[in-house]
Formats: sequence, C-alpha cells, structure tokens
Amino acid sequence: MKHPAYYMRPNKAVDRLALVDVIRLVVNPEELADYTYYSMGGPTLEDFRMIYEFFPELRMVCIEENEDTYKRQSSTCRVVFIG
Repeated sequence: MKHPAYYMRPNKAVDRLALVDVIRLVVNPEELADYTYYSMGGPTLEDFRMIYEFFPELRMVCIEENEDTYKRQSSTCRVVFIG
C-alpha cells in the first residue's frame, strides 16, 4: 500500500512535537551532542528547523536523494553548519 504524500498528512506537526517530547524524555541534555538526527528533510526542511529550535547542539544529517527536492532544500536552507 502506497502512503500519502507527506505534505498531505494533516497532523505532521503533531508528529514533530511528539519526537521533540520523546527526545526530551529519553536523552540526557548533556549528551545531546553525542547523537545525530537523520531525516529526508522534505522540500522545506521543517523537521530540521524544529529540531534545531529545541536542540541546537544535536547534529543533523539530511539523506534526501531526490534531486528536485534537494534543489528546493538548497533554496530554503540559508545556513549550513558543518562540524
């Protein structure tokens, strides 16, 4: 069964906030820098924005492979952190 496009899911913001809550409950704040968040990111990188807002010390890696989506991400993302 094919899943609906991510942008068509009405409660994706709830999913993101649930992930933030789980990270807060499970990970010791002093150890956040030891973890990496992997995601496809989607065309607007909204999940990366939210994760960075709550956990700026968490490393993030986008594994997007769709060339058109990657181009859109490149125009959306104003700053790239490499570290």
